[in-house]
Amino acid sequence: STLATLLKQIHRLDGGPNDPGELFVNVGDFLRESDAPPAIRAALYKAAALIPGVQLIGQQTDQFGRTGLGLDFPYPNGKVHSVLIIDQSTAALMAEEYYAPDGTLVYANAAAQARLSGATTLSVLGIERATVVGHSFGGDVVLAGAASHPGLIPTALVWEPPQPWLPWWPEATASRGAGADLDPEDRAEWFVRRMVGDRVWERLPSATRAQRRAEGHTLQAELRSLSHGAAFDAAAVRIPVIVGRGGNSSVHQRRAVRELAAALPAGTMAEIAGAGHGAHLSHPAEVAALLGQAAARA
Repeated sequence: STLATLLKQIHRLDGGPNDPGELFVNVGDFLRESDAPPAIRAALYKAAALIPGVQLIGQQTDQFGRTGLGLDFPYPNGKVHSVLIIDQSTAALMAEEYYAPDGTLVYANAAAQARLSGATTLSVLGIERATVVGHSFGGDVVLAGAASHPGLIPTALVWEPPQPWLPWWPEATASRGAGADLDPEDRAEWFVRRMVGDRVWERLPSATRAQRRAEGHTLQAELRSLSHGAAFDAAAVRIPVIVGRGGNSSVHQRRAVRELAAALPAGTMAEIAGAGHGAHLSHPAEVAALLGQAAARA
């Protein structure tokens, strides 16, 4: 069974992966995806503590105020550590969170991230409502937040949010796992190179390239979160939403935007001629104009 294989890998009894980070990810994937009974999940939770570097950290509270038992794994690069929070009654995975060394939360699941974004907007801007814009994965976060907190987000603009849960979504995309065989830092570089091109990447300051590469673990977590079902329910997003796409964007992105705009109860499609997925970089004035149109609908 998958559980037996994982336990063997944790105990290093077979030829499976023995990298602690990979094993910890495998544990999270099993707890998230498996319908195994609570006793089996609880056994895996205890066995996971045998992975080098993993610590049982007792009672933890997730971003929704729920309490559970925590597993903490600091990645060897010292840039991030991951926390799995397990429901004590069912041993189900309640939350998966990533923290910077100073304790700052850098990633939670899409729904929790949406809540955090709303809270950040309120605290920084000092307002109770705000029109929000989300690019790519940020669009998924915005739509998840709009579905659960329409009072915080009266209108929104989203630009080509990935939807790999759609049955026709291409396999050869990052959100479907392309590049997953690379180390997190290398995958982050590969991801940015695909978006801006090799020439632009090589011209970036070395500090900027290093910063983008350092975001690899967060990128991995975001992409992995999209592989476990829909990030949002389009029918539940009742606010006016402008769904944008580029005239030069890929065929699957253009189709996804068209279908999403039709599926949203108050969705409208907008296109910027000559733009691609990175329209905020190549056509900032046009994107700002769309944001203004979204804000006018609040």
